[in-house]
Amino acid sequence: MPNLSVIEKSALIEELARLEHNQWVKWSQSVAESEPISESRSQRWTTLWVPYADLPENVKEQDRQWARMVFALIEPYLAKPPKTVKPEVRERVREVYIEHADVAL
Repeated sequence: MPNLSVIEKSALIEELARLEHNQWVKWSQSVAESEPISESRSQRWTTLWVPYADLPENVKEQDRQWARMVFALIEPYLAKPPKTVKPEVRERVREVYIEHADVAL
């Protein structure tokens, strides 16, 4: 697999940031339902329980920071997939990603 272009890398980081936000929403909603949290935290979290596209730019950037860390971890595998990973496993991972890529809040 060739190295990603700058545009592809930016797009992937944005998708990872969206995924990070969706994960955080699910986690924070679960915590808010099952544990006592302060009113101020509840209000702050509630304002962020929106689709990634609707977040303020500064909040999106926080998600992008996590996405960049994930990308740094997986980038070597994108550039040159390990030979120990069977092609059918790699393909199934790609299929699962595609199946869940459009998961909405």
